[in-house]
Amino acid sequence: LTATDLIQPYLFAADIPDGAVVLDCREPQHYEAWCWPGAERWDPVDLAERFPALDKTRRYILYCTLGLHSGYLAEAMQRAGYEAYSFKGGVRGLQAYAQSRGIPVATLQAR
Repeated sequence: LTATDLIQPYLFAADIPDGAVVLDCREPQHYEAWCWPGAERWDPVDLAERFPALDKTRRYILYCTLGLHSGYLAEAMQRAGYEAYSFKGGVRGLQAYAQSRGIPVATLQAR
């Protein structure tokens, strides 16, 4: 796989831009424990089957525990013409990003 194989020249995102739709691809119990504010939880299998119904004009940032499922799904979405990225580093990367922006991890939408 090379950059020319992808719709976007890169697969991973290191930030969450304003207006992006954030998709949490983790197990329900992890999502219930906490998620990025406003994140929508999607089962990875369901997302793989149903992402074609999502709005192609939006930007999507996906994350999962390690970044494996979200990387695979972001690549599939890119190949289908979506602007989709996997958050670099999975949940740990997301937590570091949150802390660098002054968002305490404990306040990440505790449920």
